[in-house]
Formats: sequence, structure tokens, C-alpha cells
Amino acid sequence: MRKLMSLIYNTINPVSYLLVLCFLWFFTVCPAAAQEASLKFSDVPEETLLWPYTAYLASKNIIKGFPDGTFRPAENVTRSQAAKMLVQAAGLKESPPLQQPFKDVAKPYWAGSFIEAAAAAGFLKGYPDGTFKPEKPLTRAENICLLLRLTKKPLPQVDLPDLKDIKVNHWAAYQVSAALDTGIVDLAGEKIFAPDKSCTRGEMARGLALMMTLSPELRKTSLEPMLVVKKGKVTVLSPDSLTPQVVNTGYKLRVGEVIQVGKDGSAEIIFKDGSGLKMEADTELEVAKLEGASFLSRDGTAKSSLEYLEINLKKGKIFGALASPHTGAKKEEQKPEKAALESNKNLPVLFSGHQPPLSLQSAVFKYSQKSQINLAASLPTKAQSEKELPWWKAATAKRTKVKVNMPWGVAGIRGSFWMNQVIPNVKEIVNVLLGETEVSCGSQTVITKDGSSTQITGAGLSPSTPSPMTKEEWKAWLAVKDWVLERAQEIQQQFEQNLSLDPKTILDLEKRLEPYLPSEVVKATIDALTRAESQAGKDDSSPGGGGGPGYATPVLTFQPALKRVALGEEFEVSLLVQNVQDLYGVDVQFKYDPEKLGVITAETGDEWKGTKGFAKVKSESGKLSLVMTRKAPNPGCRDTVVLSTIRFKALSAGKADLEYTFHELAGSVPNWLTHQIKKGVVEIAD
Repeated sequence: MRKLMSLIYNTINPVSYLLVLCFLWFFTVCPAAAQEASLKFSDVPEETLLWPYTAYLASKNIIKGFPDGTFRPAENVTRSQAAKMLVQAAGLKESPPLQQPFKDVAKPYWAGSFIEAAAAAGFLKGYPDGTFKPEKPLTRAENICLLLRLTKKPLPQVDLPDLKDIKVNHWAAYQVSAALDTGIVDLAGEKIFAPDKSCTRGEMARGLALMMTLSPELRKTSLEPMLVVKKGKVTVLSPDSLTPQVVNTGYKLRVGEVIQVGKDGSAEIIFKDGSGLKMEADTELEVAKLEGASFLSRDGTAKSSLEYLEINLKKGKIFGALASPHTGAKKEEQKPEKAALESNKNLPVLFSGHQPPLSLQSAVFKYSQKSQINLAASLPTKAQSEKELPWWKAATAKRTKVKVNMPWGVAGIRGSFWMNQVIPNVKEIVNVLLGETEVSCGSQTVITKDGSSTQITGAGLSPSTPSPMTKEEWKAWLAVKDWVLERAQEIQQQFEQNLSLDPKTILDLEKRLEPYLPSEVVKATIDALTRAESQAGKDDSSPGGGGGPGYATPVLTFQPALKRVALGEEFEVSLLVQNVQDLYGVDVQFKYDPEKLGVITAETGDEWKGTKGFAKVKSESGKLSLVMTRKAPNPGCRDTVVLSTIRFKALSAGKADLEYTFHELAGSVPNWLTHQIKKGVVEIAD
């Protein structure tokens, strides 16, 4: 570096030297800024649907674009470009060509080493005449065949959809049917795949980014869960140490470490996907296995999720939260794109004229007191159940993701909120607030579901028949409800950012220019906690009491939504509340971007007009305050009530955030659900 700087100094003037020095300093001392700049292409803005995929690939140095700063997504992909991207995505070592395997690929050719590596790995082959044709455009059929080779898993048989240009005897019919089912590629038209049409750089970028987070081999990643001490003494004993280490702040856990929480302590283990364990006093557990998987986030970054966790719970009590896309509604199996369309029915309109893409309504959780006891041998094993699924579906299939080994029994957790307690030499308890757990001991397994509990009282003894949780067990969940809601909100937030969760559904929603909301975690969790309020025997007539007989769970959150308008256009947004008992007062703030949006009118709903009540709307720059009261409580808002409708005008192009903040819903039930903040987005086009 010194020789380089000396050479520069002797060949240019001092002012230019200082400029070069600043440039080098910026990109060496500020690598984050340099990396951020490298993720951007001038022709792929952040607001476009392609942005996350190109940013993801750029962050991994798989694509770099052209010297002019463009990516040129509409241009065709050449065979040489495809070879380079596949080799780098697969993590293959690049080495200078030792020979000339193809007669039309000269040794000094820029992609020669990539072509040789791709050919050696079996990604690409030459033509019978010994040529490779590096500049020949890749077809759409060839592209999906190459992408599917990024996994060594066998390609299962998938029914070919009704296509006009591909029948079962087509050379790529097998691959096309699989690629369409995964969602890594879309049709080119109505029942048209266009197999011989040239593949664009944008199409390959999207498919490649998704394959890197769907391929069983490429999606594997390491996890670094954080151990957070909440109070008291907490120690960690590592496999390579004889002395426990006292933990006072955040600590990154490793496999094989044993955590001991003192009799006056408590701690949490937090994963980046929102999953977590809450460890109560006098608890000891060991992290036996830990596996992670990467997924593609909407901001173009690679994030991690919990793939499999195995712990040995030696004593104490833990509450668990598992990020599972199966939390919430129990629906019949249907194709993802159909589910996305069907779920739009009967929804409250949050943005006037536009509905959220997936249902905001949670399933009604009916508890059955009938026990479900099966012989362990009769239950399908994890290997058996996953073997029947294509590898791209096995990644998101409902399966055991957390295994809790207790001294006597084993609990296999499928989702989503559960509790394990080990009282040494006395009993082991497993109960489930929301989700499903298989508890095994001896030769029998019981399935414990929403609101039920089971016990093991001795080595080799079968778990008890699942029964409703006791009042004390419900109260224990209410004691940690803040933690439960925090985990639920984090899990749902991560789901909403996960482009790898269900590419096929996402692709369908992208065409309709609407956001993807794959989860009802928060809503389902609120349902479960509301039930806990009731089952714990709390006085329903008091503020903050249970939901009460005959009332559905209150919906007091604004779900994210997307509104697209033209510059100068006027549009309305409605603020709603559902299923709130005895509502007689509201204090709400509505925030917006005053540079992009102007308020024309803000009217209260019919419930607060005329003689029914009093309403005051105070408008400031970027904020509306709505204070509304009724002369008498509304005796049960079981349906949707419009609190206010605001009419905006689009003032300037770009994105404008909208935000509802519920300060108070006086007399609402339960009042601890009223402090939620959710955002929406208005996109204003020129």
C-alpha cells in the first residue's frame, strides 16, 4: 500500500492525491457504505419487485452488473453469464482452465474458468460439435433446468399444469412442472410457458436467489441465538471449560453449552426469526443440536431462521415460542395461489376499495376434550412424512422443529407456544397455549394441542390423556403474556419479510401489486391469550377482563396494506375497530407524511355522529388527533365499526407511510390489547 501511495503521489498533483486518498479511505474504512453502494443498480430501484433478488445476489458477489452501474434485467442471459452465476451460487472453487474443453472458448476468455467449473459440476454441457456457444442466449426451459441442478435432491414427480405449448412428452416437461410448483418461475402468458423464449437477466436473478434459499444444501446456515439475562444469576458451562461462566449481558450460545438459571433468576434465548425460550428460576438445560436455514428478506438481505433445535431440559420450567408458518388458522389443504385469492373474501376494507391479500380473520379455535392417544409405532416418523413431500415443500412443512428431551419423556414441538416443566423425580408437564406437541414416554405418544396439558409421572410410564389446562396453568401464561405478544409480533414481522416462505404465492401477489401477509400469528396469539383471560377466572366485567361469552377477539391493530395512486389523485383511508365490548371512548392518532400527502377531510364514523356522541378532530402537519366519546357505551361492537375516514390528496411522487396509534379505547375489552402500532404505505406515481 505504501509503494502504491508513493507512486500515486509522484505521478499526480497534491490535490488529486488527497482526493484519491479520501476515496481509498472511504472504501476501506467504511466497507459497509461500499457494500451498500454495490447492491444498487441504477435500473433496479428499491421500490421495484426485482430489487430484493438483485440486492441479495450482489451482496454475495454473484452479480456485479455492468460498468455503467446498470443490471439490464430485460436483456437476455448468455450461457457464459449463466455459468458464472451458477458456479458462484453453488460455492464451487474457480480455477484457471487447465485445458480447453470447448473449442470456441479460448483460454483468455473472461468466463473460461467458470465454464470449465460449470461443465465439471454437470451444470452445463457442450454441443455435439465440441462447442459451448458462450454468447448464445439461454432459453427459459434451459434456465429452470440449470436452477434445479443447484440441489442434489431427486426431482419428484409433479403434475404438469394445462399448458398450450408444453405437453408431457416435451423434453423439459418434468423440470417445468417442478419449477412452476416451486414458484421460482412464472408463466409467460395464459397457459403459456414459452420454453424456447430467451430467459432475461431479471428472470434468472429471481429464480437463482430463491433457489439459494430453497435448495436443502444451499439454505443451511449457522445460528447464533442470544442468551439474555433478565434478572438474577445465570451461568453457562461450555464443553471446553470446567468452570461455569457468569453471564451478565447478551451471550451467543453454542451447541453443547449448559445454561443454569439461579433460584432468583430468569433468562431468555432469542433467535433472529422471533423464536425463543423463556427460562424461569432454577432451570437447567443443554443445547444439544442447533440447525439454521437462510431466507431471502424483502430488503434483499439473507436472514436466518430456526430449522431444528434439540435441548436437554434437566430441571425447571421453560416457555417456548416457535416461528412456524402453520400458526393460527386450521385450513383445508389448497394450492397457495388459490388460498391467497380465497382469503380475500369478507374482509374489512382498511384502505378504501382495496383489501389485504390474506385474511385478517383468525380461525375459531375449538377445543376438543377428546384425547388423542396413539401408539408411537403407528405415528409417521419425521423421515417418513418428509419423504413424501417435494424438497421445496418439506422446508415449510408442518413438522417437529424443536425437540425437548426430559429425564423421562420427549416433547416434539411443531408450533407455536408451549411450556415444559421438569420437577425432578416427581413429574414432567407439557402444555400448549397455541399449536401442537407430541409427547412420548414408554411406548406411547399423545398429541397435545391448543389449551391442553399432559403429564409424565415416572420412567417408562405413558403420558396422561391430554386434558384442559388448569386455572393455574392459564394464569402462568397470563403472567408471561407480554413476552408471548413480543415473540408473536417478531415472528409475524419476520414472516412478512420472508420472500422464501412461499415463492409461488408471493409471485401471484406480486402480479397483483399487493403485499404478502403469510401469517396470522399475532391474531391467533391474541385469541389464545384472550381465552386464557377467560379460563383463568378473571372478572369479565372489570376493565381488561376476558372477551366474554359470545364475543370474538377484538381486532385493534392496523394491518399493513398497500395503496397505489397517481400524483394529484384523491383517495380515502378508513380506520376500523372490531369486536370490542362496551366501547364509549376513543383517543387515536393518525400519522402521515405531509410532504407527500395532504388531508382534505377527516370524518368520524356514524357511531359518533349526531346525538350519539361527541367527536373532535385536531389536525396538525403530519398528524391527526381524533377524540371521540359516546353518551352511553356501545353494548357490544361485534361487527366492524368505522372510527374515522380520512380523505387525502397525493402531493408528490414516492412512498408515503401511514401509521395508526391507538392511545386508548375506553371501556374496551381487553384493554391490554389497545397499544398496537401498525403501518401502511401509499405509493404515488408520477
